[in-house]
Amino acid sequence: MSKKSTEVMVVEHIFEVRHHASGKFLDVRGLIADYIKAQGLFPHWNIDANVINFRDDKETIKSDGAFIGYSSAGYIVYNPDTKNYFKDKAGSFWKNLKSNQHYNIPDLLRFGARSKIFIPINDSFENIHKKIFDAFFKNNINTIIKGKIDDTQFVFDITDDIYKVKIKGGPVNKNEVEKYMSFQSEEFKKEGIYFDLDYTIIENIDEKNMKKYLEKSIEKTWIQVESILEEIGI
Repeated sequence: MSKKSTEVMVVEHIFEVRHHASGKFLDVRGLIADYIKAQGLFPHWNIDANVINFRDDKETIKSDGAFIGYSSAGYIVYNPDTKNYFKDKAGSFWKNLKSNQHYNIPDLLRFGARSKIFIPINDSFENIHKKIFDAFFKNNINTIIKGKIDDTQFVFDITDDIYKVKIKGGPVNKNEVEKYMSFQSEEFKKEGIYFDLDYTIIENIDEKNMKKYLEKSIEKTWIQVESILEEIGI
């Protein structure tokens, strides 16, 4: 995914809705699996205990996956080609699930849209770290922290409109980002910067607004990332 022609972004998106437990779901798992497949959403599925897992490949998720359980459902995308792909596919998945005739999804408890983003940078780890450090911390931090600061990670809990948001990130060495992502990429062999942004709603969730929740959270995700990159100078 590219914001600029010279800037590559490797992305993992996760959409999850949690709801009150549904006992009926456990009785219709097979019917739900067949229903989702019949909608043309996924060719492969398997049932584990209390959840149905869907994949675009027989053995593993290549780019798209999903899950439906007795207390939650969600959609997963690995490294989409566009910024709209995830919200469109996840929104379609939720719409199809809500339309099923086998069980009703109970009252919602939590909306979540999480994005893990790696941006490979043709620079040294030390220079990337310095840019992030200079952008986020005042120069006098060296009077507070004794010793040479070799690495910097940032974590912020914020409120943005209706969302509670956790923003994490920092510079990463070659191959380090593999610890945070659920798939492999040749880009992980480079140094870069990593972001983890989790947008949630836990109060007054209206199912009719699910598409809006999803679209706005992803829009805000990219605005936040681009704002940080601009400030850092990357």
